[in-house]
Amino acid sequence: MKCILASIPTAISGTIRLYIAFILTQQEPKYTLILGAFFLILSIYSLDRLKDYNERTKIPAFFYILGTVLYFIENKLEVPIILIITGYLYTFGMRNLRLKAGYGIKNIVVGFSWGFSIAYSLESFNKFIFIFYFFKLFINSAYFDLKDIKEDCIKTLPKLLGKGFKPFLLVLNIFYHLIAIVEFSLNILLISSLVLTQIAIMYNNEKRSRLIIDFEAIFSYLLYLFYKNFF
Repeated sequence: MKCILASIPTAISGTIRLYIAFILTQQEPKYTLILGAFFLILSIYSLDRLKDYNERTKIPAFFYILGTVLYFIENKLEVPIILIITGYLYTFGMRNLRLKAGYGIKNIVVGFSWGFSIAYSLESFNKFIFIFYFFKLFINSAYFDLKDIKEDCIKTLPKLLGKGFKPFLLVLNIFYHLIAIVEFSLNILLISSLVLTQIAIMYNNEKRSRLIIDFEAIFSYLLYLFYKNFF
Protein backbone atom coordinates (compact mmCIF):
# COMPACT_ATOMS: atom_id res chain seq x y z
CA MET A 1 0.00 0.00 0.00
CA LYS A 2 2.94 2.37 0.54
CA CYS A 3 3.63 2.53 -3.20
CA ILE A 4 0.02 3.63 -3.79
CA LEU A 5 -0.06 6.20 -1.00
CA ALA A 6 3.23 7.68 -2.23
CA SER A 7 1.77 8.01 -5.75
CA ILE A 8 -1.45 9.82 -4.80
CA PRO A 9 0.07 13.37 -4.84
CA THR A 10 1.49 12.70 -8.33
CA ALA A 11 -1.90 11.41 -9.52
CA ILE A 12 -3.68 14.50 -8.16
CA SER A 13 -1.14 16.86 -9.74
CA GLY A 14 -1.36 15.00 -13.05
CA THR A 15 -5.13 15.14 -13.04
CA ILE A 16 -5.01 18.90 -12.47
CA ARG A 17 -2.51 19.26 -15.33
CA LEU A 18 -5.08 17.69 -17.64
CA TYR A 19 -7.80 19.98 -16.28
CA ILE A 20 -5.53 22.99 -16.87
CA ALA A 21 -5.02 21.81 -20.47
CA PHE A 22 -8.79 21.93 -20.96
CA ILE A 23 -8.82 25.48 -19.58
CA LEU A 24 -5.90 26.67 -21.73
CA THR A 25 -7.50 25.30 -24.91
CA GLN A 26 -10.93 26.63 -23.86
CA GLN A 27 -12.53 23.19 -24.09
CA GLU A 28 -15.25 21.74 -21.92
CA PRO A 29 -13.56 19.38 -19.44
CA LYS A 30 -14.39 15.69 -19.85
CA TYR A 31 -14.63 14.36 -16.32
CA THR A 32 -14.61 10.75 -17.49
CA LEU A 33 -11.09 11.31 -18.85
CA ILE A 34 -10.03 13.36 -15.83
CA LEU A 35 -11.04 10.53 -13.49
CA GLY A 36 -9.47 7.99 -15.85
CA ALA A 37 -6.24 9.98 -15.85
CA PHE A 38 -6.14 9.87 -12.05
CA PHE A 39 -6.38 6.06 -12.00
CA LEU A 40 -3.87 5.62 -14.84
CA ILE A 41 -1.25 7.87 -13.25
CA LEU A 42 -1.81 6.22 -9.88
CA SER A 43 -1.31 2.78 -11.40
CA ILE A 44 1.80 3.61 -13.46
CA TYR A 45 3.62 5.43 -10.64
CA SER A 46 2.63 2.76 -8.10
CA LEU A 47 4.08 0.16 -10.47
CA ASP A 48 7.34 2.12 -10.65
CA ARG A 49 7.55 2.30 -6.85
CA LEU A 50 6.90 -1.41 -6.19
CA LYS A 51 10.65 -2.11 -6.18
CA ASP A 52 11.39 0.86 -3.93
CA TYR A 53 9.02 -0.41 -1.23
CA ASN A 54 9.66 -4.12 -1.92
CA GLU A 55 5.94 -4.74 -2.28
CA ARG A 56 3.78 -7.17 -4.24
CA THR A 57 0.23 -6.05 -4.85
CA LYS A 58 -2.29 -6.27 -7.67
CA ILE A 59 -4.00 -3.00 -6.77
CA PRO A 60 -2.04 -0.95 -9.39
CA ALA A 61 -3.35 -3.38 -12.05
CA PHE A 62 -6.91 -2.79 -10.83
CA PHE A 63 -6.46 0.99 -11.08
CA TYR A 64 -4.98 0.60 -14.57
CA ILE A 65 -7.98 -1.44 -15.76
CA LEU A 66 -10.35 1.12 -14.25
CA GLY A 67 -8.57 4.01 -15.97
CA THR A 68 -8.44 2.10 -19.28
CA VAL A 69 -12.19 1.45 -19.19
CA LEU A 70 -12.88 5.17 -18.65
CA TYR A 71 -10.61 6.10 -21.56
CA PHE A 72 -12.20 3.38 -23.71
CA ILE A 73 -15.61 4.98 -23.09
CA GLU A 74 -14.26 8.21 -24.61
CA ASN A 75 -12.53 6.41 -27.51
CA LYS A 76 -9.06 7.39 -26.26
CA LEU A 77 -7.64 3.90 -25.76
CA GLU A 78 -4.25 4.95 -27.21
CA VAL A 79 -3.38 6.78 -23.99
CA PRO A 80 -3.46 3.81 -21.58
CA ILE A 81 -1.70 1.64 -24.18
CA ILE A 82 1.17 4.12 -24.57
CA LEU A 83 1.39 4.60 -20.79
CA ILE A 84 1.60 0.91 -19.91
CA ILE A 85 4.23 0.24 -22.60
CA THR A 86 6.46 3.18 -21.61
CA GLY A 87 5.78 2.57 -17.91
CA TYR A 88 6.80 -1.10 -18.10
CA LEU A 89 9.92 -0.43 -20.20
CA TYR A 90 10.85 2.47 -17.90
CA THR A 91 10.53 0.41 -14.70
CA PHE A 92 11.49 -3.12 -15.73
CA GLY A 93 12.92 -2.93 -19.23
CA MET A 94 13.03 -5.74 -21.79
CA ARG A 95 16.30 -7.53 -22.58
CA ASN A 96 18.70 -4.69 -23.44
CA LEU A 97 15.95 -2.10 -23.75
CA ARG A 98 15.29 -0.01 -20.64
CA LEU A 99 13.98 3.54 -20.88
CA LYS A 100 15.39 4.59 -17.51
CA ALA A 101 18.73 5.36 -19.14
CA GLY A 102 21.20 8.23 -18.94
CA TYR A 103 22.05 11.18 -21.18
CA GLY A 104 18.57 12.64 -20.64
CA ILE A 105 16.81 9.68 -22.28
CA LYS A 106 14.64 8.92 -19.25
CA ASN A 107 13.73 12.61 -18.99
CA ILE A 108 12.65 12.60 -22.64
CA VAL A 109 10.55 9.48 -22.00
CA VAL A 110 8.85 11.10 -19.00
CA GLY A 111 8.23 14.31 -20.96
CA PHE A 112 6.85 12.43 -23.96
CA SER A 113 4.55 10.21 -21.85
CA TRP A 114 3.01 13.17 -20.05
CA GLY A 115 2.91 15.45 -23.09
CA PHE A 116 1.27 12.87 -25.34
CA SER A 117 -1.20 11.66 -22.71
CA ILE A 118 -2.45 15.14 -21.86
CA ALA A 119 -2.52 16.46 -25.43
CA TYR A 120 -4.28 13.34 -26.74
CA SER A 121 -6.87 13.44 -23.94
CA LEU A 122 -8.25 16.69 -25.34
CA GLU A 123 -11.01 16.81 -27.98
CA SER A 124 -8.28 16.81 -30.61
CA PHE A 125 -4.52 16.45 -30.23
CA ASN A 126 -3.03 19.87 -29.41
CA LYS A 127 0.65 20.23 -30.36
CA PHE A 128 1.15 23.26 -28.13
CA ILE A 129 -0.16 21.41 -25.08
CA PHE A 130 2.16 18.54 -26.01
CA ILE A 131 5.14 20.93 -26.22
CA PHE A 132 4.17 22.62 -22.95
CA TYR A 133 3.89 19.45 -20.90
CA PHE A 134 6.75 17.69 -22.64
CA PHE A 135 9.19 20.39 -21.53
CA LYS A 136 7.55 20.87 -18.12
CA LEU A 137 7.90 17.20 -17.16
CA PHE A 138 11.30 16.94 -18.84
CA ILE A 139 12.51 19.72 -16.54
CA ASN A 140 10.79 18.26 -13.47
CA SER A 141 12.27 14.79 -13.94
CA ALA A 142 15.71 16.20 -14.76
CA TYR A 143 15.69 18.33 -11.60
CA PHE A 144 14.72 15.29 -9.52
CA ASP A 145 17.92 13.59 -10.72
CA LEU A 146 19.88 16.01 -8.52
CA LYS A 147 19.00 14.02 -5.40
CA ASP A 148 20.84 10.95 -6.74
CA ILE A 149 23.82 12.73 -8.28
CA LYS A 150 26.33 11.21 -5.84
CA GLU A 151 25.01 7.65 -5.79
CA ASP A 152 23.53 7.30 -9.29
CA CYS A 153 25.77 5.37 -11.70
CA ILE A 154 23.66 6.58 -14.64
CA LYS A 155 25.01 9.60 -16.52
CA THR A 156 22.12 11.94 -15.78
CA LEU A 157 21.87 15.52 -17.01
CA PRO A 158 23.08 17.01 -13.69
CA LYS A 159 26.24 14.92 -14.01
CA LEU A 160 26.73 15.71 -17.69
CA LEU A 161 26.14 19.47 -17.46
CA GLY A 162 27.64 20.15 -14.03
CA LYS A 163 27.38 23.82 -13.09
CA GLY A 164 25.56 24.53 -16.35
CA PHE A 165 22.64 22.29 -15.36
CA LYS A 166 20.48 24.84 -13.54
CA PRO A 167 21.07 27.66 -16.09
CA PHE A 168 20.08 25.19 -18.81
CA LEU A 169 16.80 24.41 -17.01
CA LEU A 170 16.08 28.11 -16.36
CA VAL A 171 16.48 29.02 -20.05
CA LEU A 172 14.46 26.00 -21.16
CA ASN A 173 11.69 26.88 -18.71
CA ILE A 174 11.41 30.43 -20.08
CA PHE A 175 11.55 29.15 -23.67
CA TYR A 176 8.57 26.77 -23.54
CA HIS A 177 6.50 29.15 -21.42
CA LEU A 178 6.98 31.87 -24.05
CA ILE A 179 5.68 29.46 -26.71
CA ALA A 180 2.63 28.75 -24.54
CA ILE A 181 2.02 32.46 -23.88
CA VAL A 182 2.13 33.24 -27.62
CA GLU A 183 -0.40 30.47 -28.31
CA PHE A 184 -2.72 30.74 -25.30
CA SER A 185 -2.09 34.40 -24.32
CA LEU A 186 -0.73 35.63 -20.99
CA ASN A 187 -2.80 34.29 -18.09
CA ILE A 188 -2.51 33.50 -14.40
CA LEU A 189 -1.97 29.77 -14.98
CA LEU A 190 1.07 30.29 -17.20
CA ILE A 191 2.50 33.09 -15.06
CA SER A 192 2.20 30.95 -11.93
CA SER A 193 3.73 27.94 -13.69
CA LEU A 194 6.68 29.98 -14.98
CA VAL A 195 7.43 31.78 -11.71
CA LEU A 196 7.09 28.74 -9.43
CA THR A 197 9.29 26.57 -11.65
CA GLN A 198 11.95 29.30 -11.84
CA ILE A 199 11.90 29.61 -8.04
CA ALA A 200 12.18 25.84 -7.60
CA ILE A 201 15.17 25.61 -9.94
CA MET A 202 17.00 28.56 -8.34
CA TYR A 203 16.25 27.58 -4.74
CA ASN A 204 19.24 26.10 -2.90
CA ASN A 205 17.14 23.76 -0.77
CA GLU A 206 16.53 20.77 -3.06
CA LYS A 207 13.96 19.14 -0.78
CA ARG A 208 11.77 22.26 -0.75
CA SER A 209 12.31 22.74 -4.48
CA ARG A 210 10.99 19.24 -5.14
CA LEU A 211 7.90 20.06 -3.07
CA ILE A 212 7.32 23.21 -5.14
CA ILE A 213 7.65 21.18 -8.35
CA ASP A 214 5.36 18.42 -7.06
CA PHE A 215 2.58 20.82 -6.03
CA GLU A 216 3.04 23.55 -8.66
CA ALA A 217 0.00 22.43 -10.70
CA ILE A 218 -2.22 22.35 -7.60
CA PHE A 219 -1.08 25.78 -6.45
CA SER A 220 -1.43 27.26 -9.95
CA TYR A 221 -4.98 25.96 -10.23
CA LEU A 222 -5.94 27.29 -6.77
CA LEU A 223 -4.49 30.67 -7.74
CA TYR A 224 -6.49 30.54 -10.96
CA LEU A 225 -9.71 29.87 -9.02
CA PHE A 226 -8.99 32.72 -6.61
CA TYR A 227 -8.24 35.13 -9.46
CA LYS A 228 -11.33 34.02 -11.41
CA ASN A 229 -13.70 34.46 -8.46
CA PHE A 230 -12.37 37.65 -6.91
CA PHE A 231 -11.01 39.73 -9.80
